[in-house]
Amino acid sequence: MGVGCCQKKASLTYEDVIRQSIIDLKICQETLINLKVKLTQIYGKKKFIEKSLLLKYLARIFYDTDHFSNPQIKIHKRIFEEVFNCMNEKINQEEILLMLFPLLNFNNTEKDRISDEFAEIYFKFHGEGLASHENVYQLFIKIYELYTFKLTKIYQMLNENIEITKKLVLMNKYIFNFKNLNVKVLKMLKSLETRNKEENNIDIIKFKNNFREKSLLLIHDIRDYLLDNFN
Repeated sequence: MGVGCCQKKASLTYEDVIRQSIIDLKICQETLINLKVKLTQIYGKKKFIEKSLLLKYLARIFYDTDHFSNPQIKIHKRIFEEVFNCMNEKINQEEILLMLFPLLNFNNTEKDRISDEFAEIYFKFHGEGLASHENVYQLFIKIYELYTFKLTKIYQMLNENIEITKKLVLMNKYIFNFKNLNVKVLKMLKSLETRNKEENNIDIIKFKNNFREKSLLLIHDIRDYLLDNFN
């Protein structure tokens, strides 16, 4: 596996349980190029598709839907549902790519391109040449909350090990709470901050440079970023 989904091992055993389970998602084996091809095949010439019509096709890309071959199907199905609950009712390809981006598999030769790829998708989704700090902040709060608090909550609810469940409750209470998420996202976006956060003054070059330096776009980096002060 490359530098994509969950390669980096955390020091906490209950965090390892979550990461090992996520590795088993089919989407974590997908490259960005392959996912773009599959979405193009699904969408054809359509710009938007109703969420309800997409789910059947995307479920097969996201996780193993066979009850016999996937012992974690309940957890994987719930993660899939949570990811798509975060999206609009009419979804375009760029929104899917942005929300699934942290789970994708990037090999070592692609590592330097990660921030560039994300930026290009974001500005295509945003539909304008410039973005505001507030727009970017809202996107990252959504992504970070999804892959920290909400993901941990799923394992908390569906995990059968009582001790792990208790620890996951504490993890969400003290680490992945909104206050910490807000502080970490604002810190990550510090170089993009301006006096007027509503003003569209962030261009794609500035956006790329911010994340090229920080490399906080993949799920293991996102979770480590929040966990760093608590390990």
